Amino acid sequence: MKKGLLPIILSQSLIALAPGHAEVRSLASPVPVPPTMLVPVTRDSYPLGAADHLNVPEDLSQVGYLEEEYFVSGTANVYDWAPPGAATVEVANAPYTTRMLVRRPIRKERLSGNVIVEILNATNLVDLEIGWALSKDYIVRTGDVWIGLPASQ
Repeated sequence: MKKGLLPIILSQSLIALAPGHAEVRSLASPVPVPPTMLVPVTRDSYPLGAADHLNVPEDLSQVGYLEEEYFVSGTANVYDWAPPGAATVEVANAPYTTRMLVRRPIRKERLSGNVIVEILNATNLVDLEIGWALSKDYIVRTGDVWIGLPASQ
């Protein structure tokens, strides 16, 4: 991996919270897994940002990968933060549904066990897969799973 690539991937994939600015759960507390639903692909309905519908289409099956889109639903707190104070819950247990785009090896024996989560850049009002575009050769070569999550509100 090129030296300058790692900071880009990390900046797109990780969100760090300063200590004291959010409620932290104990590791002993179970965290519920939100329900997911596979979104079926048809001739007229395909994932937003589908590899085979990009400006330069990619056939992921040619590299032994497949693409799936899921809806994920649950509840989450909505926070407000007025610096320098701590974050406060503005709305508790607000229902949400979002989507995630998953690209993974077709054959399970190719799975590396690594999952790369990219927060999709929506600056231009469309989910941009910058990390995937820069790292796809590495991800495919190593058998990693890539998940794109939208960052829009």
